[in-house]
Amino acid sequence: ERKTRGGSTEEKEEAKCWVEVMGEEGSESTERNYNTSIAKANKYEEAKSWLEVMREEGIQPTVRTYNTLIAKATGHEEAKSWLEVMREEGIQPTVRTYNTLIAKATKYEEAKSWPEVMREEGIQPTVRTYNTLIAKATGHEESKSWLEVMREEGIQPTVRTYNTRSEEHTSELQS
Repeated sequence: ERKTRGGSTEEKEEAKCWVEVMGEEGSESTERNYNTSIAKANKYEEAKSWLEVMREEGIQPTVRTYNTLIAKATGHEEAKSWLEVMREEGIQPTVRTYNTLIAKATKYEEAKSWPEVMREEGIQPTVRTYNTLIAKATGHEESKSWLEVMREEGIQPTVRTYNTRSEEHTSELQS
């Protein structure tokens, strides 16, 4: 069992206690309730505990569950491990999954390979995908190359696209 599969024992016990309270008050345990709890968890360990309790209650995680855990992960490697769990469970990643992985990348080198993976899986990168890559790019030429890819793919840059880089490069990006 992976370390990403569950939180600490203390966090898990607290999550179980809340499930009991919900049941006593007539609230049904649903995937949506668990996803909300995962999203609102203050700590990553707490979010993982909610996933573990969710599974124990017989509720299957969804792409939304894993997208939330990817967003809460403490780093890019941890986030990527959730993608692997999704794949193992037959859950198809979405554009949001990949955009979150790109955002979680701490290095541009980690981020720049994701659009190719997306395309291989039949997922079209979006303006948000490219805005995030432009923001992570280490130089003007890399930023400009993503802008060219956007244009080639028929994706219209937005004001945010141009604002993701410093003002000194904005006029160059627009040309």
